[in-house]
Amino acid sequence: MSSPEARLKQQIADILNVSPDAITPDTSLDLPRFRSSAGAMILQSVVRSATGHAAATAGVRNFGELLARATGQPAPNGTPPTEAALPAAMTSTVNGSLGPAALATAGPATIGCGVDIEDVATMPVSLDFWAHDFYTTHFSPEEIAYCVAQADPRPHFAARWCAKEALKKASPIYLPLALADIQVVRHPSGSVGLQVRSAAGWHDAPAAVSLSHSAQSAIAMVILQAPSAPVPPPAPPAAATVAQSASADFRPAVPRARRSWLYRLMGR
Repeated sequence: MSSPEARLKQQIADILNVSPDAITPDTSLDLPRFRSSAGAMILQSVVRSATGHAAATAGVRNFGELLARATGQPAPNGTPPTEAALPAAMTSTVNGSLGPAALATAGPATIGCGVDIEDVATMPVSLDFWAHDFYTTHFSPEEIAYCVAQADPRPHFAARWCAKEALKKASPIYLPLALADIQVVRHPSGSVGLQVRSAAGWHDAPAAVSLSHSAQSAIAMVILQAPSAPVPPPAPPAAATVAQSASADFRPAVPRARRSWLYRLMGR
């Protein structure tokens, strides 16, 4: 059976698309692909897959430091591995500190907005997404089922990753949740939404979600609704007609040829 070091070296070599013999303690991991939130989680998954346990990987500069974090041994330069605690969002599977009532009503008093963008290339290549540690750790079975049904699953995984990160940016109440405790769901209408999980199950997050992706990148925007600020009911038709008449009295007379495209489209 191969050692944790050999397994870790093989997995890093696969990610960097080089031979394992090319991986040395000085092999740099201070690369753009590992600096994003997804890249940091990929290193987490690599360590967990190679050694069977989690380790903090933030700020790792090279393979020697990664190996030291993974095995608990001193780094090649003789310094002990950093004893950085893992954020709760990286270690918890179900966060019991947020009860179903809190999650069901989660949301700030005012509207919150979060945006996240990710390179599709950051998502690991896999022949079996159902068995890959990165995907099974950070995505729900429903999300994996949807993505693997697409011709190219990785852009769809990247878009869902962005939505989870955007929700966390929209309100600090969601920061303690692991990414596996947030999932993107598709409604019968074709629109998408977000759900968060507690010990009692999944609950709809009070959020509007928009996803988009190309072959190279994915983006998501999440806007939290404001429960304390209900949307006013629409004005009755009669009131709308009066308002339109009143506004027409103050509209300056503009020759049709000089009116904007919107006015011409409206037949004005």
